[in-house]
Amino acid sequence: MADIKKVIKGLECHAEVNCVECPYRDGWRTCPFGETLLADALELLKEQEERIETLEHQLETITKWRLNAGAFD
Repeated sequence: MADIKKVIKGLECHAEVNCVECPYRDGWRTCPFGETLLADALELLKEQEERIETLEHQLETITKWRLNAGAFD
């Protein structure tokens, strides 16, 4: 699993012209690990998408249950 804080820091550094503090940097003047950063970012986005879908389903289920119980009358 990708480390969200590391990915965020890497994305912030890559948004700058000079990514000196990039956690994906390994002693180079610029970060040679852009592909790894992008793969980690995509992994996190996919995980978030799955979580959002689960939460939306749960919300819909609870709302239907409350509607059937008369909570919105």
